[in-house]
Amino acid sequence: MALLVRPIPYSNESPGSLLLRAAEENGWQSPVQLLTAYRCIRNSDEKHMRAIFVRPQDLEEITRTLGMKEGVGINLAYHRDGVTELSPIRWVRVSTPWTSMRYTSSAFCPHCLKEQYYLQRTWEHRLVTSCPKHGNLLINQCPKCGLHLSWNRPGIAICRCGHDLTTSTPGTVDTDITAFIMKLAETGDQKTFAAIDALFEGLIPILGMTETFAEQHKLVELTVSGIRQPESLASLVANHILDNTCSGLSIHPRITCLPLLTSGNTVVQEFGVLVLREMDARGWQPASSIAEVPGQTVIRDAATAIGLSKHLIKQLINHNILCGERTKSTKAWRIDNSSINRLLMELENHHALVSSATSVLLCHKDSGPRYSLAEGISDIMAGKIVSGGFDLASGLESLTVIDTAMKPSNNQKNYVTIADLSKRCNVHTENIRFAIKAGVIPAKKRVTRGKSINTIDVSDAEAFLKGYVFAGSLARRVGANVTNFAEKLMSSGIRPVSGPKIDGGLTYIFLRRDIEALDLDAVAALKNYPTKTGRKPLGHARQVIEDTISLADAAKILELTVLRTNGLIQKGLLEADEYVGRAIHIKRDSVDRLKSMLDDQNFINIIEAAKIVGETRSAFEHHWVHTHLVTLIDLGVRQVLSRKHLKKVQRYKRTFITADEAGKLTGSHRSLLPNWERRGLIAPEKILKSTSLAVKLYRRIDFDNLMKLKK
Repeated sequence: MALLVRPIPYSNESPGSLLLRAAEENGWQSPVQLLTAYRCIRNSDEKHMRAIFVRPQDLEEITRTLGMKEGVGINLAYHRDGVTELSPIRWVRVSTPWTSMRYTSSAFCPHCLKEQYYLQRTWEHRLVTSCPKHGNLLINQCPKCGLHLSWNRPGIAICRCGHDLTTSTPGTVDTDITAFIMKLAETGDQKTFAAIDALFEGLIPILGMTETFAEQHKLVELTVSGIRQPESLASLVANHILDNTCSGLSIHPRITCLPLLTSGNTVVQEFGVLVLREMDARGWQPASSIAEVPGQTVIRDAATAIGLSKHLIKQLINHNILCGERTKSTKAWRIDNSSINRLLMELENHHALVSSATSVLLCHKDSGPRYSLAEGISDIMAGKIVSGGFDLASGLESLTVIDTAMKPSNNQKNYVTIADLSKRCNVHTENIRFAIKAGVIPAKKRVTRGKSINTIDVSDAEAFLKGYVFAGSLARRVGANVTNFAEKLMSSGIRPVSGPKIDGGLTYIFLRRDIEALDLDAVAALKNYPTKTGRKPLGHARQVIEDTISLADAAKILELTVLRTNGLIQKGLLEADEYVGRAIHIKRDSVDRLKSMLDDQNFINIIEAAKIVGETRSAFEHHWVHTHLVTLIDLGVRQVLSRKHLKKVQRYKRTFITADEAGKLTGSHRSLLPNWERRGLIAPEKILKSTSLAVKLYRRIDFDNLMKLKK
């Protein structure tokens, strides 16, 4: 039996329509059987017509081997942008995930199907929900039996119940959005199309709206409006999440918005952050009961939901704060969704606002005296410390604890330790030690548990906190670089009482009364200020770009690899610019100078020079370089000498010969030359010599006379 399949890549007819048509032409009741046979014997060339021959008795075995299920489609005629079946496919003129196609059921416009008896390719994408030509919704259900249209049906326009689908009456709808989607696909606007498709995917689990085609059409309209005006859609999504709960949310908003935050499209990720900020601004309230969230998630998505790195997620697992396990096959971590929700919600419930208190970041890039994250979260849940909350859009990377009062040591009530004061000042303990050494903070030696440690009286500590402030604490308050912020303060006329340029302190310390009148945000925004550290001003960077060349460009000019070019910098043959940046910049004049020397015809490679005089390279160096007759120039990539020096060597070679050449000329070994010297037949001349080396040369005329005597 012959099964004729005609997959035409550039046809408007969809692959599903091709299958149904082939099943009709060959009298098959199920196109799934046709599809199974095609998968087994299909040719890699999908541009030509093909005929597939399968014996009917083999179909059962083929179906069982492939494990085909009814309603599961396969890409027959679409071009793939990769090599696997999960690779994106080319739909119209854009690349789209295969999961965005309607591969489990079909959709169509009854009017178009009646005019042209085939299913169009454009109907297979989930963003196409209406027909701009006839102004109606597409249909994916049989109006008679109510079932979704399966690919496994008797014909293109015939449902499994026998109803003629071309007689269906679809509802009218505004089709501008569908026309806009199809225009994006036809013009190849990949960026916008991919953002709409990814946002549609992320909104499905949050808003639903996929039961009917009318709801899907509305969701596509919302998605397009979200790409055009993300703020308005973010407000609508936030309202939807908050309106569904009357007594507070039992699932944390970061978990609800996880489909947006974990999207591979950056536009969708930013939209998810926008929704969280909108909910945070509205002051969402957690419910008294915490809901159980079924399932597990990979560590990458768990890190996104919590707002931490994967390394910190593993720490939370090790401290039994999160419930996670590793799979036996891949050893990859899987974290229970309920434990993620429980962690976020309990930190929200333990959040308390305390007036005139210092917030200390638990997780921060800068070093400092902080709780470890896992220990801090454990203490918050145990009620030992108070949570300062965290930013909903940032996650636990902004989690803080509140230090409500200065806590003296347990053994004594009249002093605090360096660690206690450093926590209160929100700086590293080394800053306190340097301040003590500089005399800014008075301290006393006390013996505690058999150890002598520096301690500060509570009165002195309180006086320091009221009168002084560290530059690092101020910089972190406005999110600025510590060193640059200190220099900006000094350029504004504020003089520190201690610091690296004053008394050798680790960081600058300022008087609080000098800082109170300043707008710290305005100070942090300063650009043109005198500085001796950090990055150079923009004008200098521009000058650097004009006077320098990148390492890669220098390698192209010199016709070398980047690694060898970098080695020339280490040898001093190229001069790197002093401007500190991530990329290496080389001074242009040093590149031009080296390039001119490499291309200079007045120089010759030592290997070529040795060949010209008939010697090996080692012999050439031994006879002429080590004796300083020739000056060798090392250009990093090769060693050269001037042609003037080569001519000098050639002049010597016309008058003199070496011991090796003398042995070859006489047909004997060079070890016989000393005997001839003692007999007075030849006389060596040590005209080339250095402090550690002397080379014997013999006159050619002596050997010419010796050869005449032998004859």
